[in-house]
Amino acid sequence: MADEELKNLPPEERIKRLKELENKRKKEIEEAQNLIKESEEELTERRKWEDKVPLPEFASEDLQGLSEEAKEILRSQRGFKDKIKKEDSEEKSEENSEDGEKKRKTIKSRSNQDLEMLAREQIDLPQEIINSEYAMQLGQKPVNDLYQEVREIGQRVEKRGYMTREEERRVEYTLAGIEKKFEAEESGTYSFTEKTAMRANLTQQLGAQLLSKDLYKDKPNRNYQV
Repeated sequence: MADEELKNLPPEERIKRLKELENKRKKEIEEAQNLIKESEEELTERRKWEDKVPLPEFASEDLQGLSEEAKEILRSQRGFKDKIKKEDSEEKSEENSEDGEKKRKTIKSRSNQDLEMLAREQIDLPQEIINSEYAMQLGQKPVNDLYQEVREIGQRVEKRGYMTREEERRVEYTLAGIEKKFEAEESGTYSFTEKTAMRANLTQQLGAQLLSKDLYKDKPNRNYQV
């Protein structure tokens, strides 16, 4: 309301309007301060995680070189990779045997079956998200980028104690992007490596955990873009 209009109001009404305006501005300032604080916390948490588990170490074939804290973070999620590592070791030990070639093919077949099992892991997502153009765009991004998106949201949720509607939507779209990669793999237009297959599966696991928990409490005036 313009200053001139306020001046023309009766004193009682003018006071009422001015107080409403004051409260509104205080609320906006408070929301901005909260958003700044949370953004700073997110940045701090991201740096802490990168210090604990640098990406080159995460992508390594074993847990060597990681701190005990980083190993603890990753150990529960390394089952699929550890299984593949074991099969690779079996393959190397058989190279000099008479029937080594046949057994190597068997091991490779078991590894392919593991990748196929990943593709069969389905997560219930809204059809409008799965069939969206944005999901198709995400399906073109590197698996590691999609994993990072879900992991960082999970860290914020863990820190904050709840998940916003916007974060829930972002997790759903990211999982839809992973699903697009599995569909492309089935159609023969995309091929997972052992590392990207493990990372895709881990992304699904983390996303499913976030969506299955009652973490999201849409607090008043908190439905903002992150």
